[in-house]
Amino acid sequence: GNTVDAAATATLIGADLINNTVAANAVVANDGTIQNIIGGTYTSATTADLAAAIEIGGVTVQATGDASLTTTTGDIVNTTVEGSTVVLTAGNNISNTAAEALTTATLTATAGILDASVVAGTTATLGAALIADSSVFAGTDAALTAAQIAGTAVTALNDAVLTGAVLSANAVSAGNDARLTGTVQVVGNTVDAAATATLIGADL
Repeated sequence: GNTVDAAATATLIGADLINNTVAANAVVANDGTIQNIIGGTYTSATTADLAAAIEIGGVTVQATGDASLTTTTGDIVNTTVEGSTVVLTAGNNISNTAAEALTTATLTATAGILDASVVAGTTATLGAALIADSSVFAGTDAALTAAQIAGTAVTALNDAVLTGAVLSANAVSAGNDARLTGTVQVVGNTVDAAATATLIGADL
C-alpha cells in the first residue's frame, strides 16, 4: 500500500488497490482497469469516487461531499462510508457495511443487502433481491424494495415504505405513515406508525 496526501485530487489506477491511505481534496479511484479495492482509508475534503470490477472490501471512506462506491460484478463488504450523500451500487451483495449520509443514502445491490447499517439525514433508499438483518434510519423517508425483506429494523421520522413479495420479521417505526406491501406474504412484522399503518399482502 501507499500513503498519499494531495492538496488537490488524488487519482489511483491499478489492477488491485490494496491498503492505501489517501487524504486529498478529492479522491478518484474509478478507472475501468481496477479489479479490486481491498483495505485502506480514503479521506476527501470534497468527493470520493471508488469503483472496481469485482470487489470493494475492508475499506473506510470519508467525504465531506458525495461518496460513491461501485462494483460491477462483486461485493461491497466490510466497508464503512460517510458522506454528504452516499451511493453504494454492487453487482452482487452489499454486506456487513455501514453507510452514513448527511442527506440521502442510496444502496442498490443485484443480489442482497445483508447485515448493513444505514443512517441518512433525509431519505434512505434500498433496493435488492434480498434485504436482510439490516438497520435503516432516515431523517425523513425510508423506502425499501426487494423480493424478500426479512429481519430488518426501519426507523423513519416521516414515512416508511417496504415493498416486496415476502416481508417477514421486520420492525418498522414511522413518524408519519407506514406502508408494507407483500405480494405473497406479510408476516411476523412489528409496525408502529404515528399516523396510518397499512399492510397489504396475499397472506397476512
